[in-house]
Amino acid sequence: MQFPADASIQALQLLVGACDDRAGCHIPWLSKDGTVRIALAPAGTPIYVVHDPLAARDDAVYLFEPLARGGGWVGPGAANDLGWMEELFTHLKWAWERYEEAQRGQKFIAPEVEGLALTLAGLLGHFE
Repeated sequence: MQFPADASIQALQLLVGACDDRAGCHIPWLSKDGTVRIALAPAGTPIYVVHDPLAARDDAVYLFEPLARGGGWVGPGAANDLGWMEELFTHLKWAWERYEEAQRGQKFIAPEVEGLALTLAGLLGHFE
């Protein structure tokens, strides 16, 4: 699956469905060319260090949180969970759009930060 060319929930379902949940911890990640991959951590790697090898790659734009072995986050069952596929797709799409904005030199503010800034500005206005 690659943004923006063939990114879709159906393409993500195929990618997630091809993974073996019992094989180990998985990490969905996004490369600079828009390709979404799901890396399988080497057996026995603690979940809190599985990001390290991927974070060192120069082509990694976004690393999703590690998906625990046996948690049902990948595999055919996960691919059929439309709510989960929509959530994962939304995260990946958001990361791709932020990366593209950064490449064009645009600054962005995460929606939750923007909302907090507006709330604080409103509160501070009440004290003037």
